[in-house]
Amino acid sequence: LVHLRDVFFAAGHDPAVWLDGWWPDAIVSQRAAMAATDTESWWTVAPSPLLDVQAGGDVFRPAETRGELVDEFGSE
Repeated sequence: LVHLRDVFFAAGHDPAVWLDGWWPDAIVSQRAAMAATDTESWWTVAPSPLLDVQAGGDVFRPAETRGELVDEFGSE
């Protein structure tokens, strides 16, 4: 639970709620959709200015990588 909390939950929130209650069929559908979709077909189809708001403690987007989306898509 420590790692789950550190990665997905803000301080003071209980990660135990994620231990049950999941709908197993959802991941099957999500994986099938991902496999059937070519990212290149939509990633930059309609580029537009980007407001990139990210949490200071976001472990998926460390500080040194936080400008990557704005660099790719622009902010103006």
